Amino acid sequence: MKRYRVILDTNVILAAMRSQTGASHRLLMTIGHPGWQSVVTPALMYEYEDVVRRPGNVPGLSRQDITDILDQIYRESHRQLVWFSWRPLSPDPGDDLILDAAIVGGCDFVVSFNERHLRAARDFGIEVLPPAGLLKLIGEIE
Repeated sequence: MKRYRVILDTNVILAAMRSQTGASHRLLMTIGHPGWQSVVTPALMYEYEDVVRRPGNVPGLSRQDITDILDQIYRESHRQLVWFSWRPLSPDPGDDLILDAAIVGGCDFVVSFNERHLRAARDFGIEVLPPAGLLKLIGEIE
């Protein structure tokens, strides 16, 4: 089985922490799966932390819970440095951060709920999938 390299958009991380019933949460629980590997950059980890630590963004999780989840993502992910930026590729600078990481990280997919702003990924051979799309691809759901 091929091991896909994947960038998780911040909106997927946030959704996974907000609800334990959705595909985002299920995907996050498979981090470390032999079928895919998350890729992170320092800037992307800071983005994840900034968004999930905003007051009210993840009700029901303590600061320690959030730290533990972010630490797990970091430990299980390929850590990639970005030495060249392709910006601007998207109308949102946060999405450019995702695209830079995906391009430099040699990713197969970006997992996101925001395909429209990430269309430029296709120009680099990177497909944008929702969380359920990757779960299907790795055989976790039908």
